[in-house]
Amino acid sequence: MVKRVSFLLVLLLFFQKTNAQDVWDYKFYDSINHTDFREYSIFYQKVNFSKPDYALINSALFYLTNEIRIENDRKPLDYHKALEISSYHHSKEMVEKKFFSHINSKTKKRRNTGDRARLAGINNPFIAENIAYNYISNGETYLDLAEKIMNQWMNSPGHRANILSENALQLGCGAFFKDQYIYATQNFQWYCNIFEKDAEDKLPDILKGNQTLKKVTSE
Repeated sequence: MVKRVSFLLVLLLFFQKTNAQDVWDYKFYDSINHTDFREYSIFYQKVNFSKPDYALINSALFYLTNEIRIENDRKPLDYHKALEISSYHHSKEMVEKKFFSHINSKTKKRRNTGDRARLAGINNPFIAENIAYNYISNGETYLDLAEKIMNQWMNSPGHRANILSENALQLGCGAFFKDQYIYATQNFQWYCNIFEKDAEDKLPDILKGNQTLKKVTSE
């Protein structure tokens, strides 16, 4: 009986260890950027369909955007959480209300980008928006998925123009998952930095404890 209990305990610990998943912590925006994000193992985790890390896919899209801007002689954009909030909620609405458009005809107060930005706490919205959806392949990492979405946008003249615009100053990206599909939104603030106000919308509470970053080569 004792041996059986010990075996089950070891099996449980092994299962927890092999299925553990690092989650994104917003403090990481202060410690990594577009020049070194590929060095961190967190982005190489396989997408968890049952419990996706929205903040992680959002950050991967953000860093890839700045990487592409630098490659095209543009300045990197500053991250702003309010833009992530507006992007996330638009992706979520598209999934839940079953539409795909920059215009939300399903929810009056979220109809256009300015409406959504104000709900996210932006008092002076000058928003350019990209949207996309795609299938998530089995075994795909968060970085794989983000690169697939970015390739979609960069192969579309209008979306590419938004990504490389010299008018853009700040950026937030927001994705939402449904089964094995991802809907993704980018919101860019153009012309002047955001003036914040109280926000009605929030991001989902996904953080669990005090997270740490590990390099790809770390044991």
